[in-house]
Amino acid sequence: MASDASGSSTQPPPPGQTPPPLPSLAGLSCSKLSPAPKRQRAADAADDADAAPSAAPDAGAAPSAAPSAEWTVTQADAKAWFEAAGEANTIGEGVYGETRQAQACDRWVAIKRFLDDDRAKARTEAKTEVDNHLAVWRRSGDQCRQYISEPAVMEFETEESEGTYTVQSLIREPGLSVQPFVKVRDRDYRLFRGLMPQTSTDYKIKICKAYGRMRACIAKAGVAHNDLHLNNVLVLTNYPMDDEHLKEYTDWTSVLKDEKRDAIEIQWRVVDWGLAQVYDETGPSEDRDEICWRPKAYAPTDDAQHDSKLGYWNQNGTCIPEKRDEITSRLFSFLFEGAEPSDCSGAKTERDCVTVADVHQWVQEAFAEALGKRIPDDLAAATERKARLGRRARGFPDGGGASSA
Repeated sequence: MASDASGSSTQPPPPGQTPPPLPSLAGLSCSKLSPAPKRQRAADAADDADAAPSAAPDAGAAPSAAPSAEWTVTQADAKAWFEAAGEANTIGEGVYGETRQAQACDRWVAIKRFLDDDRAKARTEAKTEVDNHLAVWRRSGDQCRQYISEPAVMEFETEESEGTYTVQSLIREPGLSVQPFVKVRDRDYRLFRGLMPQTSTDYKIKICKAYGRMRACIAKAGVAHNDLHLNNVLVLTNYPMDDEHLKEYTDWTSVLKDEKRDAIEIQWRVVDWGLAQVYDETGPSEDRDEICWRPKAYAPTDDAQHDSKLGYWNQNGTCIPEKRDEITSRLFSFLFEGAEPSDCSGAKTERDCVTVADVHQWVQEAFAEALGKRIPDDLAAATERKARLGRRARGFPDGGGASSA
């Protein structure tokens, strides 16, 4: 699937500034209750329920719940917002869709128009994406919701020939820009001296483990995203994406200034749920104390088992792996390329001679820990073996093992 363009590099306001409302949208109505009033009504209803005298419940009756604070958007409203935003507010365009940003119904939103020539297929794809996105949102607590945008409940009341649209909150944070991971990675590669390899090993471990925790949040919801490619995984970051901003971070030799060494924010986010699979909402089974893994199709040898598809055991004893994760295997080159010595014969500790297997282990550890599980012995052994071989090839005494954080 194409990347959800709500994760494009374009930001609605300049970093740290509050944007004014878009005049072109100010006159448009929200045919459904807008988010803020709806949330207030939900809160009022909950307060009323708490204040009401309790009555003896009917035997077997399900407990009542306060109204959901979800927001509903019609196709007619989404289309009006999309058109009023105009091409100047396009934040992403691909084969499958075009996305524009707007401020509508009291929030910044990303409106996606599906572009498939087969209008019926486009409508089906949109419904699937919305259902999957709503499932992971509804099953996630606040700690995990930070990694995803909030989806609107879409109504599909119009004819397919009129187009198909979806709406979600725009991923943004004051003072930071939102970038597809690939854009930050490629920017760092193009610099005379990459910035990320100059950060401390402890900071790099923090970034890797944060990614593992995001992966675990998806698993906790009983969902496999299945499309974690370089454009669907985003970062909220203060990384200098232009040369003028770069001057604040480096000296004239492209060396990071001391105060900036561990000051580059990398906060993970994920978009585009079109290929996701939604499983039992109870998520990982409590009967198994370990995560599960499956070897990738292109990794038939033991030497490549460290780069495996991580997953969880469901209630039926089935391993649910994440089918596509392009990030973990690229974190080593993003964070360490050029910083690690080719000759580790003088290294004192394993942390002084980091390998690609170490990076995988840090992601594995965070993924397992966030799920309350452990890493299976066979996967741990394969990862340690790969780390040892990598270090031995670079002259480290006896190769060592995997570098635990």
